[in-house]
Amino acid sequence: MIKALFPGDRRVWAAAGIVLAVMAALVGWQLLKPREVILGTNSAAVRGHAQEVGSGQDFCLRRIRVPDGTQRLRIWVDTRDQPRPAIDVRMRVWDGHDRRGKGTIIRGYRPATSDPGFGSIDIPLDAPVPDLNGRGFRFADICFTPRGGSFFPWGMPGGTMTDRVPLLDGKPIDPVTRPALWFLPKDHETRPLVAQLGTVFHRASLFRAGFIGPWTYWLLFLVVTPATFYVGVRLLAGAATRTLRRSAIGIYLITVAVGATWAMLTPTFHTPDESEHFGAVQYFAETGKWIAAAPDPKRPIHWSTEEAVAIDATRLLATFERQDVKLPWLDSYELAWQERHKNHGKPLPKDDGGGYHPAVSSHSPAYYALVSPAYLAARNHSPFAQVLAVRWFNSLLAGITALMAFLAVAELLPGRRELAVGAGLLVAFEPMFGFMAGATNNDNAVNAACAAAVWLCVRGLRRGLQPGVGAALGAVLALAPIFKATGYALAPPALLAVGFMLLRGRRVPKTWLGVAAGIAAFAAVTIAWSLIAPTFDRSTYTTPGGGSPTGVAGLHNLRLFASWMWQVMVPWTPPFLHDLTIVKWPFFNIYIERGFGAFGWYGIYFPTWVYAVVLAVIVGVVALGVRLVRVDWEDVKRRLPEGLFLLAVPLTVLLGVEAAYINLGPEPYDGTPEQGRYMFPAIAALAALISVAALGAGRRRGGAVLVVTVLVAALMGMTYGGQVLMFQSFYGG
Repeated sequence: MIKALFPGDRRVWAAAGIVLAVMAALVGWQLLKPREVILGTNSAAVRGHAQEVGSGQDFCLRRIRVPDGTQRLRIWVDTRDQPRPAIDVRMRVWDGHDRRGKGTIIRGYRPATSDPGFGSIDIPLDAPVPDLNGRGFRFADICFTPRGGSFFPWGMPGGTMTDRVPLLDGKPIDPVTRPALWFLPKDHETRPLVAQLGTVFHRASLFRAGFIGPWTYWLLFLVVTPATFYVGVRLLAGAATRTLRRSAIGIYLITVAVGATWAMLTPTFHTPDESEHFGAVQYFAETGKWIAAAPDPKRPIHWSTEEAVAIDATRLLATFERQDVKLPWLDSYELAWQERHKNHGKPLPKDDGGGYHPAVSSHSPAYYALVSPAYLAARNHSPFAQVLAVRWFNSLLAGITALMAFLAVAELLPGRRELAVGAGLLVAFEPMFGFMAGATNNDNAVNAACAAAVWLCVRGLRRGLQPGVGAALGAVLALAPIFKATGYALAPPALLAVGFMLLRGRRVPKTWLGVAAGIAAFAAVTIAWSLIAPTFDRSTYTTPGGGSPTGVAGLHNLRLFASWMWQVMVPWTPPFLHDLTIVKWPFFNIYIERGFGAFGWYGIYFPTWVYAVVLAVIVGVVALGVRLVRVDWEDVKRRLPEGLFLLAVPLTVLLGVEAAYINLGPEPYDGTPEQGRYMFPAIAALAALISVAALGAGRRRGGAVLVVTVLVAALMGMTYGGQVLMFQSFYGG
């Protein structure tokens, strides 16, 4: 029975079991950690402040949904260098939606303190908000009045379509800022997250496809995600005796399952620029036209009315990019959206978007056309179902990326199938890759195309450049940048690989046929796109400016670029270099933190120590690679062209990203605009390099397999921990 459940290499099962047990203990600690009980919020981030509220002035918020039982309000204020004044609260709780009658008055008071500056304050109320017919909340008008001083209330600049503008002494505040409000019980209460999971999963089931309910998250957390871990380890343990085809199918299906799971777990629109990418998908699918390449008064809005109403209802613009903000938790918010979505029986327009947006307008319509069938399959359902359908299609693309990593190592090390499986699993369970696999984003298309180019180059280097391989390589190299401009970074390493192929096979006629087939395929795709591009008001080049990729800013001032690369990669800037960034170590922020765990819209992170461990592991893998070169140089030398090609892929992607984001101004950057996912066009090559470097641990006693097993299991644990962290941040205390 035990052998049937855990077949194959026992060392793999043991190593994975130990690592997963440690990771489970860490996740369990987070689940059991006491957390403050929060009854609800108004889903507004602490991002900016409203105008000053002077002593004796009434700062009033109208028609706020306040959860039943609330007896404490938390707000964020800034008093600059002055002590915080006493604050009176007067809250009128209404019995219904129409605000008729006198309602119930609840008062609160917080005495003055000597603390100056910015921070949150809690104001106790003299009575709890009473329950009314089990609705879970009451509408209330809340006024804050400082005494003996002033404050600036902090929250989210702007408002939503349904918010009432805040008033200061009865006059609307301009510009509008909706203050952040948290609603809490009378006393400070804590409860472990595990005890809140039922409530958390109910909150998470709002604003989803119709079939999703709280049961979905119990199933995903307790069954589906652990099952992908089990199948992954089983695939790795039995890789040596399994056929390549079966392993390939397993790698692909696991990756798709991981992406599809993230697609259902991640709140709608809460992946990088997803609302913009989905808006482009919808507009293309509905009209067959492409979005505006520049601001256009005829198409001022990027989103359709249908999507805009959904974005507004989910409070996306008030919650994205923040870890401590909470999404709408009350059923009332979803019911209100349903009424607006019905629009008195007149469907909201789906085709009236198409306006310019900097996150999308520089791209071609290729990716958006590719995923539009998924949108059309869900077109007659809610926007949340439409987004989920497109996300699921993206997980199919992500599966190709992991599959290509597997195939590349299978070509490179034909006798080490377990290392090939390990490479595929390293991609499948890389937390940010899995998260993005369940997102609407053209990264998934360019990643798949670049991974295919990596496999084709390795195959050509190992077997010779056959015409079929050459044609396929030329096609994907042309197609990759049409999906997204980062695909241009694969051209230099591919040319390097082709050079090695010609050097090895210069006397083989098929090699030259392969080169000719590659050139022809590349030209055919490029010419076809150049003929199509003007139809969509685009140029042949898909760079943001529509110019040649050689026009990237960093390539035209090599001295400045060298200084920039030093400051990105090294956490110390020599005094003779002009500071281009005030971030101490951009590489760590961009490629470690954002590359391994920045969920939501880059707002939810692991604790810093987790990334420090990731960095230490990366250093360890590099050390193994160096040891492999020293100990087994003769074998490495036989595969030197393949190794140099694989090393060139992440190098050129890194240089391409940084050349595009170099600081050309006199003032240093305060932050890092680059995102770790921009390295994912190189993820197949990186996974292959890691699997090969593991051989530095030794071959005879299976050291390489154990290294890869430990790394895969650790990524599995990070995936599970990231999912728990995301739910806790959005829906828990």
